[in-house]
Amino acid sequence: MSAAAATRCCSSDGTTCTSVCSPMSFSQAQAMAHYTDHASASSSCESLGRRLCTQDELKTDVCKGTGCWFNTVLVWTSDSCPTTTTTTTTTTTTTSTTTSTTTVASYYAADGAPGDETGGHQETICASSTLAAAATRCCSSDGSTCKSVCSTSSTSQEEAMALYTDYASALSSCESLGMRLCTQDE
Repeated sequence: MSAAAATRCCSSDGTTCTSVCSPMSFSQAQAMAHYTDHASASSSCESLGRRLCTQDELKTDVCKGTGCWFNTVLVWTSDSCPTTTTTTTTTTTTTSTTTSTTTVASYYAADGAPGDETGGHQETICASSTLAAAATRCCSSDGSTCKSVCSTSSTSQEEAMALYTDYASALSSCESLGMRLCTQDE
C-alpha cells in the first residue's frame, strides 16, 4: 500500500521531538496538507539534525503536544515492516517469458501521540515508502455538500488508505461526480 503520513523527528537519544509543518497550521486539515512520503519525511528530519522516531519512542508520548495537530494522525517511523514485492509476468512470445520483480521498502506509520487522552487514535499500518497520496473529498460548487470517495465496505483505516490517490486522480474523481475538490476551510 502506498501512503502519506505526517513527520515527527526525534533527537538521537529519543528524548525530544519536533513536529514538521508550516507555522501557519492551525487545524488538523491544514496540518494534513503537510503529509509526505517516507523519504521526504526522513530527509526533513536529517536537515534538522534529527531522525524519524521509532514506534517505541512515539508510545512514550515524547512527541505529544509538539505542534502541527499531529497527536491524532499517522506519522512516519524509522521502523521498517515487511517489504512489499510485486511480481509482473509478461509473455513476449510463445517461447519466451519475462518476469520482473519490484521490491518496495515499507515502514510503519503510527499514531502521533498514542497516550493522548483526547482520542482520535490511529491504528499503526505498514505503508510503502514511495508514494505520497491522500484521501479524496469532493464538494458541491457552492460548498454546501461534501462526498468522500471511498468504498462503503472499508472497515479499517488501512482499507480506507488503500484508496488514497494523487491530486490529479482526486480532481478527476470529483469532476466525474459533477463536483470539485474541497478547500481547506470546507
